[in-house]
Amino acid sequence: MNERDRLVVETLTHTDGPMGSVETWTESGPIVWARVLPIGAMARATYKQLMGDVTREVRVPGRKTWEFGKFRFRWATNMLNPRVRLIPAQPPIDPDGTGKYTIILCREEPPHEVQVVEENGDEDGEGGENGADA
Repeated sequence: MNERDRLVVETLTHTDGPMGSVETWTESGPIVWARVLPIGAMARATYKQLMGDVTREVRVPGRKTWEFGKFRFRWATNMLNPRVRLIPAQPPIDPDGTGKYTIILCREEPPHEVQVVEENGDEDGEGGENGADA
């Protein structure tokens, strides 16, 4: 198996504050080298019936014991957008029981874009009535 994809593991932590519990994701541990494979159309249709939008299979060498729901990956070597997150759709599995590699089925989550609103309330920066639409 050729591990050519660099993943940053992010773990979930809960911090109690004055407004209640706050969830934060923090990078944990070293970079993980893995193989991120696309899921074909037929497999995607099957997985969608079972566990939602699964778009990628992540293969990591060795046996991993990450706790489901408390970790995700940032796909650092994604050429189109290195901030894409891979969210596990099921717990990690050791498919053949030998510990050679672990498979995690994931869905892609693009980074959330922040919309900038100027002080005058104009979102596109054209200046309202005096802008390009006038």
